[in-house]
Amino acid sequence: IKVELKGRRQFYVHGLLISSSNNTIRGLALYNWDRQIVIDDSKGRNNHIEGNFIGTNAAQTFKSSNMDTHHSEGLRMMQKASYNVVGCGSFTPDNQFVPCTDRAMINAARNIVIGNGDDGIHLQGNVFYNRIVGNYIGLRQDGETCEFKADWLTNRDNCGNGRDAVDFELGPQYNWLGGETPAERNVISGNGSDGIEISHARTTQYNRVVGNYFGLNAAGTRAVRNINNGISYEDTVNKNMSYNNVVSGNASNGLRFYNSASENEYRNNIVGFGADGVTEIPNGVLNPLLPSREQKGDNGVLIMGGSHHNLIVGNHIANHPGHGIYLTNSPTTGTENRDKLKTAYNTISQNSISNNGGKGIHWSGTGTSSANRGLQAPVLDAQKATTRSVSGTACANCVIEVFVADKTKLGGADDAGEGKTFIGSGTADSSGVFTVQTTETTPGTILTATATDPDGNTSQFSKNVAVTIDIGATETVVAATAQAQASATASAVQATANAEATIVAATANAQATIGALTAVAQTATAQVAGTQTAIVLETSPSLAQTATSVAQTATAQVTPAPFEPKYQVLLPMISR
Repeated sequence: IKVELKGRRQFYVHGLLISSSNNTIRGLALYNWDRQIVIDDSKGRNNHIEGNFIGTNAAQTFKSSNMDTHHSEGLRMMQKASYNVVGCGSFTPDNQFVPCTDRAMINAARNIVIGNGDDGIHLQGNVFYNRIVGNYIGLRQDGETCEFKADWLTNRDNCGNGRDAVDFELGPQYNWLGGETPAERNVISGNGSDGIEISHARTTQYNRVVGNYFGLNAAGTRAVRNINNGISYEDTVNKNMSYNNVVSGNASNGLRFYNSASENEYRNNIVGFGADGVTEIPNGVLNPLLPSREQKGDNGVLIMGGSHHNLIVGNHIANHPGHGIYLTNSPTTGTENRDKLKTAYNTISQNSISNNGGKGIHWSGTGTSSANRGLQAPVLDAQKATTRSVSGTACANCVIEVFVADKTKLGGADDAGEGKTFIGSGTADSSGVFTVQTTETTPGTILTATATDPDGNTSQFSKNVAVTIDIGATETVVAATAQAQASATASAVQATANAEATIVAATANAQATIGALTAVAQTATAQVAGTQTAIVLETSPSLAQTATSVAQTATAQVTPAPFEPKYQVLLPMISR
């Protein structure tokens, strides 16, 4: 940086005021102005803010002590400013954003937004489709230093912005902070309040916060805390979305929904870890500058003050001194919950929640006056917890999500360990009975579950049960038994077939033997009959004598000797 624009810190005297289109502001150090850069008017379109130091001098040593509301800001867009790019990228003629891919260009276009007494970047009113990509907001150019501390006014090593790093308020729509490629990531750390506040009006909607680091250095390896929340949805804003961010190391909560924020999504973020998803970097030390502003300041997610119909899904939330997700009806102060709504209808689904000092999901109050209408957790049946399913009872027609808990054995203060690993979901019937099929576990695995009713309220985690029935082993025994039965049946069938064949063969042999003996007997009978006939027909006495002699001889032949076996079978046949 070779050119500095230094102001005199006068209200409404700005470093650059842009009310036209297609300008590029590059390579400047702008500081000590009421606002360093302002893009104003509906003609403020398609401007590029690249490679500047916004709020500090070229040496990165200056910081403003002015913390008056909406003054001493780095960059402000308002009055229908649209399609502007802060960082590297451009819009096509049909208004499609194209991020940069060349690393040298990305680094060169990075803005360093530090040292401002108030917000770093502020979008107010009807501003649309602006992109803030690839910047360091609260960190020096090295991506490491400038943690904001209580003594920041006197300690020159603390150069983060005095209030929010980024603020979208009073109506911005369709603006992006970050993007879906690593080149678009902003590092937002070391600031005096929230990393980003999305706030103040139902018309603040459809904005996206994507792929950024909140509360970490540029490498994502250590905490450089924002003094309040990483991300805060406030005051009736709706339909905004934050996803794929790393929100860790902030002094208060990772994410806060406050004062009737509704229909916002918080999806697939890492909360309480470094960028690697392993190194423990929790959110959560109460703001030392403003101790009365937060009721609970040490949670992964805080949903409060009548916030409703928000979706918390697929996040990795761990390591906080407070709760993983805390829901409360209470507003920050007694008067700010203008709609007097209960905190309800917030859906918490398929998150990995573990290792928090409090509960995984917790709410204040009792019964139906509690947040999320006090929806009761499901009751898991310890006798029906198998390696592939779990059964139990819950609210009628509720969606049941089952998790492996963050513990290895039953026991503990409330025996309701947090749901670390999602393994399956199902729906209870109209009487509340359910069986959920799960990915395969092992005996002894500790399970927990949540219920979500048809209105979108999600319960706390259920009391834990341990898997006791090994479906795999049972199937092995059944298969072995079936195989043994089949083998025994086959052996019996074969033995029966062999026996039948033996009987058939024996019967055939016996029949053949009987046939042969019958033929012999018939021959002998015929011989005897023939002899007798000859004797009867003989009329000559000499022949009669001869016939008598022959008959005696035949009788002697067919009458067996007392102990000759060969005639013992034939004699009865001859008699017949």
